[in-house]
This record gives sequence, C-alpha cells and structure tokens, in this order.
Amino acid sequence: MGNARTPIFAVLALLMLWTTGCANLPALPRTQDLRVRAERAQGAVQSALDSMDLEMARAARQLEGMGLETPEARAILAKLCAGRPYVAGCATVDASGVIVAIEPATYAESEGANISEQEQVVRLRATGSPVLSGAFVAVAGFGAVDLQHPVRNAAGEIAGSLSMLIRPERFLAQVLGPYAKGDDWDCWVMQRDGMILYEPDPEEVGLNLFTSPLYRGFDELRALARRAAEEPEGSGRYDFFAEDFNFVKRKLCYWQTAGLHGTEWRVAVSQVVE
Repeated sequence: MGNARTPIFAVLALLMLWTTGCANLPALPRTQDLRVRAERAQGAVQSALDSMDLEMARAARQLEGMGLETPEARAILAKLCAGRPYVAGCATVDASGVIVAIEPATYAESEGANISEQEQVVRLRATGSPVLSGAFVAVAGFGAVDLQHPVRNAAGEIAGSLSMLIRPERFLAQVLGPYAKGDDWDCWVMQRDGMILYEPDPEEVGLNLFTSPLYRGFDELRALARRAAEEPEGSGRYDFFAEDFNFVKRKLCYWQTAGLHGTEWRVAVSQVVE
C-alpha cells in the first residue's frame, strides 16, 4: 500500500536524528528502528483515544439527570468540541435514536435526524456500554467514526447517549504528525475491513486495501493487509509503486493495534528497503 505520488512506508537513515521528539533514540538496526517507530506511533494514537474517551465519560456523567436539549446540555457539547478541529460535532441522542441537540451550530441541520439503525447506536442500546463505530458516511455527507457513551437517568436507565462525530483522517493527522513521514518511511492506519483511515496521501484515505483498483496486482500487499486484519501486531514485506509509477519499490512494514471498546485500528509504519 502506499502513495502513488510520494514514497510510502519508509524509515529515516540510521544516522539521522529524529526531529519530532525522538532525537534521543539511540541508533538501532534498521528493522528494530522501524519497530520502535511503529510502537511509538501506536502509543500516540492509543493515548489520544484514551484521553478523548475519558473526557466523553466525564461529559456523559454531567448530562445525567439533565435534559438532553437544555442550554446546560448544549454548553457541555460546545465545551467537548472546543479545540478539536477533527470533531465534526458533539450531540445528544434520545432513547429513540434521534439527534436532539448538536454543537457547534454549523451542524444544526442534523438535529432531528434518526440514527437509530446505525450500528454503533444499536450496539450501545444492546450492551449499555460505550462504543466506537467503524467508518461510515455521516448525515452531513463526510466519512466519520462515532464515539458514543450512554447517558443514564436517576434510575440508572439509559435515557440516551452522548455522541462525538470524528473525522478520522484529521484526528490521525494531528496525532501522528510527529510520526507520519520521513525521508524513506511513513505511517498509515487501517480498519480491520481494509479501509484506510489515514495515509499521508489524502487520495488514498477511504480506499480499501482488499478491493480498491489501485492495489490490484500487488498480491503481497493485499495478503499483508489481510494478515494485519487478523493479527494485532506483525510485520511483512511487499512491493508498491514509487512516486512516479515508473517502477516499484520493496518495503518493510510493522504494525501495532490501537482502539476503543472493541473497535481496532492497525497503526503501521513502513520503509523502503530496496
């Protein structure tokens, strides 16, 4: 997998210092250096997910016993979205699966939308637990993932849910900025169904490594993606285009897993080896 215009999945030369907080990393054998980068990238994604999830849990508790469309509820939603350019809206959803309040006001047209049949809403109602959805096309028409926490009433029953709609490519670009790309390496993130959530080339975001025409003929790459879908961590080699399509480069890849509430993302780092 990789960028048809820019080299994909590569690692900095051994004697170069990291300029993104990793300058003190000692020189390592090349494959071990790549593994360390993958571990650090995965750690950054997991830490950001955990922090966001903790804030969602706190906000859901604040909403308990409060009307889901009151001014106080809207203030909680606005605060939750503030400073997160990757968030496309924070909303309260009633027990029937209807969006009753959303902030910021830019997305007010989504109020009244019935999302009761969306997978994450069904799962939250069935389990009573927080959920992180897979990527889907949101009501507003863009690709998103939905992090939801149940909101309970005074009797402990589910009165609705708190939703944060996240644009994963923006979220991951912000989190992985220090780890995303070097002279001959870069980082990408895949869902277990093969969909690319993040890649330095925006044209590859949303493509599917199992099925998209760009990856036809690269059987090793597809096989590696299918392995990654099944294995939480691992490594492998594959061929893919160089930036100008005139030749193919050999690459080495390591991947690790980050995720929340049973939803897993494969965080991978690759380098050119030939």
